[in-house]
Amino acid sequence: MFSSGGDALKNQVTRAYNHAAMRKVCDAYVRSPNNPFPPLLAQLNPGAPDTRLINVARTFARLQDARHLADYDLASPISYSEVVALVAATDAALTDFQAIEALPETTIFPTALLLADRWTRRG
Repeated sequence: MFSSGGDALKNQVTRAYNHAAMRKVCDAYVRSPNNPFPPLLAQLNPGAPDTRLINVARTFARLQDARHLADYDLASPISYSEVVALVAATDAALTDFQAIEALPETTIFPTALLLADRWTRRG
């Protein structure tokens, strides 16, 4: 999508993401089988999402936690086995996402990751 803008555009777009809001979306998906979505996500997701999409959200949050630990807690090293487990979880999440990418809810999830903090109740 941003290949024609080069690295400068890619870096600018990457920095524009609201990682805290993205985490809230992931947490809402992970909790969704037992707790209702927040109102705006509930409008777009009439039922509980596919378990594979929940795995994608859970893995996204897990990777975000690992990144924060690596970036901000230098006294807490990550082991090789932990890295291998994260890579395996990522591979599984990508496989899950590819298996369900044609479902409408699979379009809603990445859109919510990018825009949920900008949505208003006035729909």
